[in-house]
Amino acid sequence: MTNADFTKTSSDQKIAKLGSDKILQLKTLQINQKDSLVFWVENYFDKMIFKGKVKTKKAKKMDLQKFLTFFANDIGTYHIDNWTPSVSKGFQQLLLG
Repeated sequence: MTNADFTKTSSDQKIAKLGSDKILQLKTLQINQKDSLVFWVENYFDKMIFKGKVKTKKAKKMDLQKFLTFFANDIGTYHIDNWTPSVSKGFQQLLLG
C-alpha cells in the first residue's frame, strides 16, 4: 500500500482511509509503529504483493483495508497484540455473511 492510502494522525499513528474521505475514529492510544497492525499490513503488501496483475493487487489492497476497518471497529485500536484468532474468525464470518 502506498502512503496515499494512509493518513497520519497527530500522534503519528497511521489509520486506514475508507473508500471515501472518511477516516476511522479510534480511541486515543499511543502505538509504537512496530506494534501497529497497519505497519505490518503495509510491509506485507509492499514486500509480498509487489508483483502481480493490477486488478489482483487492487483486490488484495481492498481486502486488507476491509480487514483493517473491521479490526479497528471491532477492537477500537490497531495495536497488534489485540489481533487474536477470534478476531480473524469474526472477520471471516463477516465475509461469509
